[in-house]
Amino acid sequence: MEDNLAEPLVALPRGRQFALTWSIPDNFGGMTGAMLHRSRAFRRLGERPVDILTFDARTDYPDVAKRLVDSGELIDGMSLLNLWDWMRDYTLPTELAGTLDLEKHAFDPLGSDPAYSSGMRGDVELTRTRYALDGTTALQVDYYRTDGTLLLSDRRDVRVPGALGGRSVVLCDATGKPFRSWGSIWAFYRLWLDLLRDREPSFMVVDSKTVANFMMTYRRKRAVTMHV
Repeated sequence: MEDNLAEPLVALPRGRQFALTWSIPDNFGGMTGAMLHRSRAFRRLGERPVDILTFDARTDYPDVAKRLVDSGELIDGMSLLNLWDWMRDYTLPTELAGTLDLEKHAFDPLGSDPAYSSGMRGDVELTRTRYALDGTTALQVDYYRTDGTLLLSDRRDVRVPGALGGRSVVLCDATGKPFRSWGSIWAFYRLWLDLLRDREPSFMVVDSKTVANFMMTYRRKRAVTMHV
């Protein structure tokens, strides 16, 4: 079937179409497959572009997108957008500044330490993680732009250093200086969706229980949310 039809076979409402999931696993199963199938149907039959949104921090999303295109899972008119990659390329407008409280939200970026774990894309470090003594509990994750500047610092041992408790999320500008801060990562997720939508009418279909918990807090006048 052709991707572009003279007359849509399905009368979808006017507005942007989003499919939200936490991640695209390498060997995905039925839920992810169904989400991609539905998105292709929206594109082919309803002639609506579909943006697939992911929130995890895997560093190889360009390769993931290429594999999906090569396998026919991602067709023309469908885009795979990852939170972190999108924000790395986005220039924060000055009017978004103003909610910065470094007394309440601790800001202590990770320096160089061989004990920290790095997430790499080729030779470029995109994340740096500090773990608890158990070696598995992430106490802080710093995210970087491809030019090496700090994008966001997410600290999770605010109350007692070395133990989970409290949260401090600090978003940085293009120079790596603190720009906005929150006590929850969900506030940062909501900011991303607001920037993506740009107040346009939007239909957001959620295909992940993890994302569904967060999306219960996303309430906007021109955004319709649905959990599959």
